[in-house]
Amino acid sequence: MSALGGIFNFGNYPSPVDRSMLAALGKGLETRGPDGGGESVSVNVGMTYRSFHTTNESRFESQPLTSTEGHMLTWDGRLDNRDELIAELFSGPRPRIVTDVEIVLAAYLRWGQDSFVRLVGDFGLVLWDPHERTLLLVRDVVGTRPINYYLGSSGVVWSTELIPLLQVTNVSREVNEEYVAGFLVRYPKPGITPFKNVQSVKPNHIVSINQDGQLRETSYWRLDPDREIRYRRDEEYEEHFIHEFSAGMKAHLRSHRPVFSEASGGLDSSSIVCVGDRLIKSGQVQAPRLDTISHVYDESPTADESKFIQVLEDHIGRSGHHLKESEYPFLAHLDRIQSLVPNGVDVFAEYYRGAQETMDRIASLSAFNRIGETSDIAPVIVFLASDDAKWISAQNIGVNGGMA
Repeated sequence: MSALGGIFNFGNYPSPVDRSMLAALGKGLETRGPDGGGESVSVNVGMTYRSFHTTNESRFESQPLTSTEGHMLTWDGRLDNRDELIAELFSGPRPRIVTDVEIVLAAYLRWGQDSFVRLVGDFGLVLWDPHERTLLLVRDVVGTRPINYYLGSSGVVWSTELIPLLQVTNVSREVNEEYVAGFLVRYPKPGITPFKNVQSVKPNHIVSINQDGQLRETSYWRLDPDREIRYRRDEEYEEHFIHEFSAGMKAHLRSHRPVFSEASGGLDSSSIVCVGDRLIKSGQVQAPRLDTISHVYDESPTADESKFIQVLEDHIGRSGHHLKESEYPFLAHLDRIQSLVPNGVDVFAEYYRGAQETMDRIASLSAFNRIGETSDIAPVIVFLASDDAKWISAQNIGVNGGMA
């Protein structure tokens, strides 16, 4: 997940954006964006972005993205219906790859705020409209990508992460007791954070803030509880489910990098791994490989699912990576966690540390200290298929970056 942040100062004669404050906000987001980023400022509006490339197209993005009319956009997301939108928005031949963020801006320029309901995928976006003099903060219908914001009397500051937001604004850290109560009974109320003065954009909502500092929240989508799907045969329901499930898997396997999936041996993770493996082997998705990581409870026999994990691995024909509870214990080192809000990742911090170590170890097997990508392999294939390689014969050539 990439990260975004920014500053918008209010008033008819607003103060210009404090560039050092914007830079500090971007610096605080760097852990989310290892692939670079940038800032853009237009008088009283400034945006910062830190990228984490997860798709082939994302490597060609330049954010914040601006239009010739002065629109400014940052986008953290994955657009699943990009082909459909490209067909509607772009006519004629395209000399280069069209990125997700370019599609989103083109959609807004065509349809305005009605464009957001047309975006399918996981996303959070912030857009400045110079004609309306309005800032828009938008989250997808499920709310997978967070956007937190502090609304003051002279402006608004927003950020993917809470800590950088608190650091650059010096906002009061008064605890929001309503959030604490909600957390203790499973889920806090949408739109609130652990701090009273910091809000979060709700899922499927648009937060619009104009030049006068007036804020308006609107929902752009809702689930229709009256809609029903009726078939005559059970097999038709099965076919429809497999179709939708596969479509969801294809979206999440849109990556130029190998993908890792947790595999517990249960029905959910086994279904994900089996369908994902089939899609990759049949060449229906971008991802070159799907590896599995399993938490093996070797010290808890009644919770040990090793036999089910083995069945799964036998089915896909490949062993996964096993992290034993004895080596990565549950609830260990909670005192070292820096997170503001306790969560499932913190509780299993040692397991996820092991998962990160596993991925780092696999990447280190290459001389380039990373896992090879399609763009690394393709030029070699082109060369081997050309006349320039005609004198190469009876050779086994490993195109693996030195990977053992």
